[in-house]
Amino acid sequence: IERQVGVIYISNVRSPKTLAVIPLEGRGDGLCVRDGILYAAFGQHKRPATGRDPEEEGYARGNGFAIWDVTNPSEPKQLSATFFPHRYYVCNQDFWDVTVSGNFAVVSHTFNGVWIYDITDLAYPRLVDHAAIPTDLPMGEMMTINDFTLNVRPLILPFDYTKKSYAPVTGVAAAEGRLYIAALKQELLIARAEYFSPPKAAEVKLSEAGEDFYIHNPGSGDASPTVVPTRGQTHAVLYYGGLLYVASGMDGIGVYDTDLRHLAQIPVPGFAMDIREGGGYVFVAAGREGVMIYRPCG
Repeated sequence: IERQVGVIYISNVRSPKTLAVIPLEGRGDGLCVRDGILYAAFGQHKRPATGRDPEEEGYARGNGFAIWDVTNPSEPKQLSATFFPHRYYVCNQDFWDVTVSGNFAVVSHTFNGVWIYDITDLAYPRLVDHAAIPTDLPMGEMMTINDFTLNVRPLILPFDYTKKSYAPVTGVAAAEGRLYIAALKQELLIARAEYFSPPKAAEVKLSEAGEDFYIHNPGSGDASPTVVPTRGQTHAVLYYGGLLYVASGMDGIGVYDTDLRHLAQIPVPGFAMDIREGGGYVFVAAGREGVMIYRPCG
């Protein structure tokens, strides 16, 4: 979380070796590696801010993502660092992640919503879309609001949280023309997105932000996403092998087909908070119970 990514050599799992430490412009949380390229999401404060004084240079300015070439893991090379164009800091909702589909990177960033960047040129990512997740729930039900968050480490949002309310995004998955969005206290959201439909991607012009920086522009012209009821609270989502896997907290892992039919509910020891794939396996972060490794459904 302290503004860096470690590159670890694990050929010998009993004796891992650090090859390099990659500095980030903000505090790190989620990352993705594709074809020797590392994409790392970061948030909160940019250097040199410590996060203790809102008047510090860089306070609430360290939100965005970085791209690094790690084809030589011992000597990573930074290709770009992209920042969101506004100040943002919420100290108790730190869910940032990035996933890549084709020539697009999708950055999920809690109350900041979902950002889509064209990464055809890795040195110059280009913002093509952004969507926040509006909700009727009061912000006090989704983040801690007390003396600490208001005065000691003041929260900074690009909207008036007493008048508007958005759900923090906790994870995304992109595949086959759909963007799957997991958000706190919401059902699983599914939006159409031309960016992920082969063979070519469609550029969509951003809407005017007006008085509110947060905008909802699904790009496809469909004003509202499909809502799929899930068992338990949706925390993260994974599209893999033609199936959709949903991390549902104490309710384990939900499995759905591409027609969004519920196929199975897999119990998980602990609390299913995140889900990833790699090497033909599905990995589930289960809190104090550690990491669970499963074979995908077949």
